[in-house]
Amino acid sequence: MYNRKGWLPKSRKGVLNMAKVWDTVLPAKLLAWDIPPAEYREFHDLVIIARAALEEAEQSPRSEILNTKVRVAFENLVEKMLFLHEQYFNSPFLTRIDRVTLGLTAKRKAWSPILAPDAQIICDLVAAGGPHLILVRRIRYLTGPSTDPRADVWHEICYGFTGAPTAAHPCQLDGEPASGDGLFYRLRTRRRSHEFDFQGESGSRLFVTLRLTNDKGDPGPYGPLATIVIP
Repeated sequence: MYNRKGWLPKSRKGVLNMAKVWDTVLPAKLLAWDIPPAEYREFHDLVIIARAALEEAEQSPRSEILNTKVRVAFENLVEKMLFLHEQYFNSPFLTRIDRVTLGLTAKRKAWSPILAPDAQIICDLVAAGGPHLILVRRIRYLTGPSTDPRADVWHEICYGFTGAPTAAHPCQLDGEPASGDGLFYRLRTRRRSHEFDFQGESGSRLFVTLRLTNDKGDPGPYGPLATIVIP
């Protein structure tokens, strides 16, 4: 029924069972995989809604209203699972064991002639109109693109803060980093923009640089360093 990406189970029960596994694994991995707690809470709520809808459907007579309730619940859950998979589970931080634990196929280590990207990318860094909201937008090439057209490239957003450590970001900078290697936090996306909600970081100075990575996680050079004070 689903299986749009090859890793999703075909049945609703299969999707729900996979989601339950993720719901058990993720709380201990939020910091290591750089998953915002709000993303996990939204996913957790969708798991509860889908489970309740499916249980109700199995115990009650079929009706158009109930069928619609189940369909919408699982459509929302699947879309969230697709988002989490694309945004966080393709990260180089995940090991083969991590992927198997999540019910995903372990990536094979196969030789590939595709080289690491050699182009640089940049972005605009702006306040997004609300407290502690920062928008990384208009991700674009500074040099190139000379990336191998066969490569499935990602935008890796590397960032860090000056200020007091927080629960969400315990590692802070003492000052402006010399390069992207000095930034503690990473996020990979294929989108051309990404909105961060840095709750608890208002007043801290944010440093951001971007680079391309291929589908094996091989990185290209860092782009210029951008900075902004978090509102």
